[in-house]
Amino acid sequence: MPKPDSRRTEARKVRKTTPAPYGGACINCARAKCKCLLLATGDRRERCDRLGKECRPSLSVRRSRKGSSSTRIARVESRLDSLLSTMQIPGITIQSSFGQLVHIPSDTSTRLLEQFRNENLNYLPCIHIPPHVTPQEFMQEKPFFWYCLTAVPTPNLIKRESLFTKVHDTIYQKLLEETTPSMDLPLGLMTFISW
Repeated sequence: MPKPDSRRTEARKVRKTTPAPYGGACINCARAKCKCLLLATGDRRERCDRLGKECRPSLSVRRSRKGSSSTRIARVESRLDSLLSTMQIPGITIQSSFGQLVHIPSDTSTRLLEQFRNENLNYLPCIHIPPHVTPQEFMQEKPFFWYCLTAVPTPNLIKRESLFTKVHDTIYQKLLEETTPSMDLPLGLMTFISW
C-alpha cells in the first residue's frame, strides 16, 4: 500500500501544480488554512477545481511600512520630549521636598534610626548603616532613603498611605529628572518594598 504522501506527490505531478506565492492564496484556501496550489492550465487553484468551488483570489495586499526607521525614531523622540515636558513640576526639587516632608524631632529620629538598625537591617543584608552615623548626617547624605526609613514604621494607616503616595511620586520624579547616579534611590526602594 503506497504512503499518502507519495499519492499526493503523484497527483501533483499529474495535475502539474505549483504552490501559490507568499500572500497569494485564494480566499477559499486562506479560510481553510490549507496549501493553495496553482494549476498549470490557468489561474484556478487545485483545491477549488477539485471541490467545484468558485476560485476567488485574495484581495488583501501586504502593506509596506510607512516612513523610514529614522523618521520613526524622530517621532518617538519628539513624543518622549513632549511627555517629559508635561510631567515636569516647576519649582519643586527633591532635596527641598524631603526637607519639608520629614521634620522629626531629634529624639524620635534617633529612636527610629536605632530601631531600623536593630530590627530591620537583619532583613536587608545589602544595606549597611555605620553605628557612628547620626540621623542628621543620614538625612543630609541620603534624603530619600531616610524618608522611606521613617515612612515604613508609621503606625497611623492614613498617614502611612499618604507617605507611601509621596514615596511613589518621588520615585517617578527622580527617575525622570535626576541624571546623576546615586545609591539613595535604590536603598530607599529596597527599604520601601521590603515592608
